[in-house]
Amino acid sequence: TDVLSFPSLHPQKSRRAYKNQFLGDVLISLDQAQRQAVWQKIDVKHEILFLILHSLLHLIGFDHDHPEATYKMQRLESCLWKNLV
Repeated sequence: TDVLSFPSLHPQKSRRAYKNQFLGDVLISLDQAQRQAVWQKIDVKHEILFLILHSLLHLIGFDHDHPEATYKMQRLESCLWKNLV
């Protein structure tokens, strides 16, 4: 496992409801992030940043438990990622 997210809140219908709130905890396996970075031929910092982004989306209620949800989450990840790097 590369990352685990532990939400402190139940998902809200409005994403604005999260403003200034503690969303939860994120645990990242640095060893796994390093392996994934090598495999993808990217900098480990980029891999860790992506894992943080992915986890934050989980903390606010996004998931990839079925194809439609996966597509929605990946689209948002992609959009946000373009603004980060």
